[in-house]
Amino acid sequence: MVLSVLGLDDLENRLYERLLDVSSASADRLAPDVGADVAEVVLALAGLEARGLVARSSRHPDQVTAAPPDVGLGSLIAERQAALRRAQQAVPALVQRYRQAVGGRDGSDVVDVVLGAEAVAQRAVQLQHGARREVLTLLPGDPPAAVQDALDRERAVPRGVEHRLVVARAVLEQPGLLERLTDPAGRPEQVRVATHLPLRLLVTDRALALVPLSSGSGSGGTADGAGALLVRPSGLLDALVALFDLVWQRGHRVVGARDGGAQLASTPLDALDLRILTLLLSGLTDQSIGKQLGLSLRTVQRRARALMDATGVSTRLQLGYEVARRGWV
Repeated sequence: MVLSVLGLDDLENRLYERLLDVSSASADRLAPDVGADVAEVVLALAGLEARGLVARSSRHPDQVTAAPPDVGLGSLIAERQAALRRAQQAVPALVQRYRQAVGGRDGSDVVDVVLGAEAVAQRAVQLQHGARREVLTLLPGDPPAAVQDALDRERAVPRGVEHRLVVARAVLEQPGLLERLTDPAGRPEQVRVATHLPLRLLVTDRALALVPLSSGSGSGGTADGAGALLVRPSGLLDALVALFDLVWQRGHRVVGARDGGAQLASTPLDALDLRILTLLLSGLTDQSIGKQLGLSLRTVQRRARALMDATGVSTRLQLGYEVARRGWV
């Protein structure tokens, strides 16, 4: 629904696009084209007419025609832009009111309890949409559906906001997730992998954090969707940020297909060898690496052997040391 951002629902969107293809049409004629009842079409057309997107035909009053998109849609876009400017102008005053309220809170008010999986998911999206500088995420070994749900929400981070993501090794054991983890989606993003992560964590601009209520980590933040804690500036928030920084420092960098090319300028490795190497250093088995990269087990083993030969070592432990010494990863 391309026009949903302008307030059109699905039926109105389909009707307007259909009317662009015909000179004029009645509700009876349009109903089968858009898969709706005539009564529904009549109501939807009335809504479009009120927005100035359709007009009654002067020759056939029972028929409507679409307004030119640059005229009808241009007017709606201008209205939305004006509304957004008014909202933006109101933000400083609202922020001031919020800060005054925060200043008057006691120690117990630095944490809010958000109950329900849907409410937690909504708050996670709000935090990420509101990020201005960076988003920090710890993603433990959740079930595949929960991981993908979290990644979908992380893709909502605004462009230009740095995103640092640490995933548990178990996440990389799930076939097909490596591409999603390493897709920058038009913004700076860095991914590292850790053997184990103590909890699920989302921090935006080092000013707010979202933490599950329990040690479980379902898609809503807990195994049973019970809820999460929203942590404001406090000693607790400082501890959570310090935890992320420590885990990040100890994690292994993951190189994806899209960012591998940047490494090639300073290493003799091709993009595939670089990805195999980083996954080896992350602790994945040859079989798991093959599943992630779509390679056979023998191919992974052969290329790993070639990397050892190229660096003049006889064990994979030595390979890791030699690669780090040469600054290849």
